[in-house]
Amino acid sequence: MGGELEVAGDAAPCSGELSENDVFLQRGRGMMSRFGLTLLLILMTPAALADEASLTAYEHGRFKEAYELAAAEKMTADGLAFQARSILAECIYVGGEPQTERLKQAESLALQALQLEPDHIEGRLQLAIALSMQTRTMSLNEIDRSGYGTLSRELAEGILEEDPDNPWVNGFLSVWHVEARRVAGAFLSGMIGASVKKSETHYEAAMAADPTNLTLKWQYIRALMALNPKRYFDEIETGLGDIAEMTSKDALEEVLKARAMSYIPLVQSRKFDEIRETAIATL
Repeated sequence: MGGELEVAGDAAPCSGELSENDVFLQRGRGMMSRFGLTLLLILMTPAALADEASLTAYEHGRFKEAYELAAAEKMTADGLAFQARSILAECIYVGGEPQTERLKQAESLALQALQLEPDHIEGRLQLAIALSMQTRTMSLNEIDRSGYGTLSRELAEGILEEDPDNPWVNGFLSVWHVEARRVAGAFLSGMIGASVKKSETHYEAAMAADPTNLTLKWQYIRALMALNPKRYFDEIETGLGDIAEMTSKDALEEVLKARAMSYIPLVQSRKFDEIRETAIATL
């Protein structure tokens, strides 16, 4: 990843005019994307990004407070990325469909971080998440014009070139490939270079680097449920069992663990259509 970001298309999704951030995103050569993805990983550890008070608030699920404490400090790339992270974490913690305004705010903060430091890792990751989450409510035409799916992948792959064993980025890409396969279908997903096999490779790399990471395991299992719960039943059942034995490290992981556990009766019922529909709507 270089010093500039770009996205394909001639208009911002869900709006008639380009914002300042959209103009920044569209600089450069442009990239093609046809499909949006539900990628919800909150990436990297926040410890290196925030002071003790902000970090404590974040770990205890007080995400608004964490954001406000960070916003009160001197503007740095680390601080801006942490603010974006706090907003996105709160969206997932609360559940339900996130407000577009909140996702745009996180996108803006990540972009500001990258304007200060174009190669900032956390800024790139949080931008990828914010863009991906916005595709949840887009039409296929809006997704195509935005280019957010491919930009999310390229942001992550750029980091992986620098840090190939990074568990969070491998986890992100494991979900990206599963979701691309689901949204695009077998034929078109191949055209954009997405496959379940690649997803499995990234997931194995993520788990090898961080085997107790509850967030990564849940996101991958959720993606498999949304894709084809009947075909991947064994993997799903085993993954949920693994999560049941894991210890939550913070408030967000506690919520994700509870969310995962709520699926066990549904998975055991083998009501595959219901499993899939519910997983698609789940954060």
